[in-house]
Amino acid sequence: MIDFLLEKMTLRLQTLARQSAALLLYYSRLNNLRQFISNKNYGPKLTILAYHGVEDYLSNGDIFTISTKQFEEQMRYLKENYNVISFLEAIKMKNTLDNSVDLVIITFDDGYKNNYNNAAPILQKYGLNACFFLTTDLITHVPDRLLKTGSIWKFPGMTQDEVKALRNGGFEIGAHTCSHPNLLQIPLEIARNEILWSKNELEQVLGETIEYFAYPGGRKQIHYDDSIKAIVAEEFRVCCTTSRGRNNFQTIDMLELSRICVQNWWSLFYFARELEGTFDFIGRFIN
Repeated sequence: MIDFLLEKMTLRLQTLARQSAALLLYYSRLNNLRQFISNKNYGPKLTILAYHGVEDYLSNGDIFTISTKQFEEQMRYLKENYNVISFLEAIKMKNTLDNSVDLVIITFDDGYKNNYNNAAPILQKYGLNACFFLTTDLITHVPDRLLKTGSIWKFPGMTQDEVKALRNGGFEIGAHTCSHPNLLQIPLEIARNEILWSKNELEQVLGETIEYFAYPGGRKQIHYDDSIKAIVAEEFRVCCTTSRGRNNFQTIDMLELSRICVQNWWSLFYFARELEGTFDFIGRFIN
């Protein structure tokens, strides 16, 4: 009980610190100076947003599940203020360095049905692309079986027909292993199978090559390492982590892309500061 309370208190203090820093940097105009120096020295950035559940009924206390209202506010803001691109476009830009402005990619992890029911219509409303990284066990098995007590899954998964509909609607599809394991806590050969089988299953569903992948968990040396990355490099052109931050087109590693995991306590003001890179430096201290 004491550990739980300490964890809650630590999270609240970190949240307060980040909100205070955002306000200070914004209203002092220091953020404008930071942006100018960053863009001058390092060039434009690629921000990859990571979403999970988009659901109005929030009973599990998961900070990574946001409401449809919040999601629509964020998509409207992106449409009005940023160029949102696909991974295919990012690959072309990386190869040609043909870019002079900050860009955004929208991603979803796991493959929840609420991504299809709630998020996809909003994305289509604003003409925004996104990539859905799918855990194939979630979309090929009976949802009720996966949602037993103790399951890692928070919501039912999409059906294969819904996955096809997303792809036919122009969205990108990526693999996210079969069962969402910590790839460093299982034998390397089983980790290889998790990666390759998920890719193969999605290719059978869609009838096309799957070129994008996201590491489950996504933290280097905690959820994956260079041996796992080497397996991914044999099969995919793009791979996402959950290492926090924005990507520099001049030094970008397409097999180890940083992302920003969107959380449901963020105000639209805070969301905007994340996109601007307010926490590129200080975020490592108050993440």
